[in-house]
Amino acid sequence: MMESFNTQRAYENDKRAVSHARKEHEKTGTKKTRREFLRELGILVTAISTITGIETADKFTSNARTRKNKSKKKEESITDKKIEDLKRNLREQNVSEKGDGLEKYTFLYDKERPHSFSTGALEGKKLSNLYAMYLGIDEKGVIPGKLQIDFKANIARLWRMKFGFDKHTDSPEKEKLVRERFLKEHKDLMDLAEHLYCSYNQSKAKKVSLDEYSKDIVRSTKSVQRAFMHAMYELRNDAKFPRARRALIEKMASRISSRKLIACSLTELMPSADGETNAIVLDFLLRNAGTDFIDVIPSVHDLLASFGPYQLTPALFAPGGVGHLSEKVEALLPKGLISKSVEEVSGTEHHKVAYFVAIEHLTQLSGKLSQRELVIAEERIAKTPQDILHKEILAFIAMSHHLPTEAYSYFGHVFTQAPKLYKREFEKSINHMHNKGLRMYVQKALSNYDFLSKRGALTSV
Repeated sequence: MMESFNTQRAYENDKRAVSHARKEHEKTGTKKTRREFLRELGILVTAISTITGIETADKFTSNARTRKNKSKKKEESITDKKIEDLKRNLREQNVSEKGDGLEKYTFLYDKERPHSFSTGALEGKKLSNLYAMYLGIDEKGVIPGKLQIDFKANIARLWRMKFGFDKHTDSPEKEKLVRERFLKEHKDLMDLAEHLYCSYNQSKAKKVSLDEYSKDIVRSTKSVQRAFMHAMYELRNDAKFPRARRALIEKMASRISSRKLIACSLTELMPSADGETNAIVLDFLLRNAGTDFIDVIPSVHDLLASFGPYQLTPALFAPGGVGHLSEKVEALLPKGLISKSVEEVSGTEHHKVAYFVAIEHLTQLSGKLSQRELVIAEERIAKTPQDILHKEILAFIAMSHHLPTEAYSYFGHVFTQAPKLYKREFEKSINHMHNKGLRMYVQKALSNYDFLSKRGALTSV
C-alpha cells in the first residue's frame, strides 16, 4: 500500500532532526556518544512506530545496542536500512500506516454505561440464550426486580456474535487477527453493523407498549394495503391474473393482521416457542429499549445483511426476489412506497416491507394453481372456519418467509383439498411435516399467534 503524505512527512521531519543534531555536534567539535545517537534513533523510530503500530522503538533500540564497536557511518547505514525494511514490510503486508482499519468500528470497542430498569412481568423468570443477549444478563439465575442494562452495548454484542467475534478474549492478538480477516472479506457487513449501531440512541428511541406497537403496524401498512388493492384492479385485464386468482389473493391478503406480523416477528427474534414469554420480553424491550432497538437487532445465525423485527434479507429486494407474478404487482405500486434495498429499511418501513412480502408470497402461491384449483381453493377458503383460516394464513406467511418453495408446495395442497374436520386435520398435517426444522418453525409461529390471539393479550403483558 502506498505511503500516505502525512507518514512520509513525519518520517522526513524526524530524519532531518537527527541529521541536524549530528551536524551541530560536529560544528562544535564535540563527538557524539553512542548513548546520544541511540536516543535520537529512538525518537525517529518511535514516530514511525506510533503511525504504523508494526514495531516498537524499544525493539529497534534493543537491536541497535547489540551492534558494538561499529563506526558512526555504519550505524547510520543500519538505521536507514531498518527504515526501508519497515516501509517495505508495510507494503508487502498491505497494512495502512494510519492503522489496521478496525479502529473506526466503534461497535467493536463499546464500553457499558448501564441504567436501572424495573423488570415488571419478567421478574422471577429464568431466561437464557438470545433472551439473555437482549437483556445483557448472565444465562444463569432468576430475573430480579431491577436490572442494570446498557441496550446499546447489547446491540454491539449481538453484531459481534453474528460475526464470530469475542471468541478469543484470552488472546487479544488472535482476536485482532480474526477481526482483521473478517473486515477484509466482509467490509459491507461491518459498515452496516457500524451504521445501525451508531443510529441507536436509547434515550431518544420511541418507547411503546406491545398494544401500541400493534396499532403502529396497522397504521403503517394501510398505505401498502390500499396500493395493493389498486394494483389488483389495474391487473383485471391481465391474462396472468384472472378473476379467480385475484379473488383468492385479495381474500387471503385481507387477513394479514398486525397480530400475524408480530407472531412472525417473535418467531424470528425469540429463541423459544413459549408465546407468552416471547410477548412479555418484546413488550419489555419496546417499553424500555424502544422500537429502534428492535429495528437494529441482527440475525445472529447467518452472514447476511439481515436485521430488524422480521430479519429481512437482501434476496427479497433482488430482481425476481419473490417471483415474476409479484413483480407485476410491485411495478404498479407508487414510487417510494417500498424500500429498494434492505439497507434502506428503517422504522415503520420494516412493517411495510414485511406486509408486502407476505402479499407477494400469496401472489406467487396463487400462480402455482391451475384455473380449476383456483376455484376449489376459493370455495375451500369460503367454507373454512375463520379461526382455522387465520392460522393457515399465519402458517403460510411464516413458512414462506423461511422456505418459500416448501410453503408453495404444502399450501397449494392444503387450499385445494375438500374441507373436513378442519382443526384436527390442519394440526395433524403440520405435525407430520417431513422437514423437522420447518415443522418446528411453523409450530413456533402458531404458538406465538395462539397467545397473541387471546382476548386482552396485547394489553395484559
